[in-house]
Amino acid sequence: MASANEHQPEQQATPPRASRTQTSRRTLPAWLSVVLVILTCIGALASTLVIWVEATMLDTDRFVALVAPVGSDPQVIASVSQYAADQVVTALDIQNRTANALPIDGRFLTGPLERVVHDFVQTRTEDLLNSDQGQALWQTQVRRVHAGLVALLRGQTSTIGNANGALTVDLLPVLAATLSRLQQAAPGLIPFGATIPDLSAAQNLAQARQELAQALGVALAPDFGVITLAQSDTLRTAQRIVSILDALQIILPLVTLALAILTLWLAADRRQTLLLLGGVTAALFLVAILVAQLVLGSVSAAITASPAREIVASLAGLLWANLLETLVVGLFVGLVVALGAYLAGRPAWLARLLPKTDAD
Repeated sequence: MASANEHQPEQQATPPRASRTQTSRRTLPAWLSVVLVILTCIGALASTLVIWVEATMLDTDRFVALVAPVGSDPQVIASVSQYAADQVVTALDIQNRTANALPIDGRFLTGPLERVVHDFVQTRTEDLLNSDQGQALWQTQVRRVHAGLVALLRGQTSTIGNANGALTVDLLPVLAATLSRLQQAAPGLIPFGATIPDLSAAQNLAQARQELAQALGVALAPDFGVITLAQSDTLRTAQRIVSILDALQIILPLVTLALAILTLWLAADRRQTLLLLGGVTAALFLVAILVAQLVLGSVSAAITASPAREIVASLAGLLWANLLETLVVGLFVGLVVALGAYLAGRPAWLARLLPKTDAD
């Protein structure tokens, strides 16, 4: 009996020592736990945004599929058609040709006739853009422009113009197709004998512009059909951002995952930590939704020249809708995690609804 009593204290001393070791390993100061939670949630939001940008904004196939409705947007078609009419009327020198064709007493009709020609060209351009040919041409140009823009942002050889430090988009193929239609609808409007080249697949648009000028027998301005989307400061900033995103697209999600594992492993109360992780994540995604809406709206408002304004506004609307879906998913996941952790604590109202059975 005495021998059994002597060993009894040693058997009782072992569990408390293991418990103290486990507690010291998992317990962190409250402020450090909060810091880890916040860093993890920020990492989750940042990782989501980086992956979205890389998969949507910088992937040509996905981007073209996403922004396909821009080509059929009535406001974009109207603004591009008006721009095309301005360019064509100026290039064909309609004002002087009309004045020279009229007698001196009838030259007061020069202005009204020029407006009639302008409206005619604009209508024909709208018809082109609304047709299957116009939509196919638009898709081709969007793909070419996006691929060239991504190459430019990554410092690669690009087909996108970067004249004087400004980011430009060339609508020359659209204007050439419009001129071809005008030649069929109103042969006298285009110089007799001119053969309008098909520029839908042109890669060197500067050379293509010279070919079109020779076909028309007129001098085309170097910016004929060129739209400026962004100035040099915006372009350089975008290049730096893309460089950072390319570096973070793999590293940031891995770091965020490691932070989440570390935060939960060191947590003194994992249920409360999950509740905090879910709640903070949901709050950050909600803030991101509000900020993204303001940012995309300000980008559209900053562009005042038409048709760049309408094109960017339509693009921003489509991108915002896609980004909103992504952010709402993150918000929902955060709420689900927080709700699950809350219910796992069996609050009083839940305990009354679902009382424990003897088996539990």
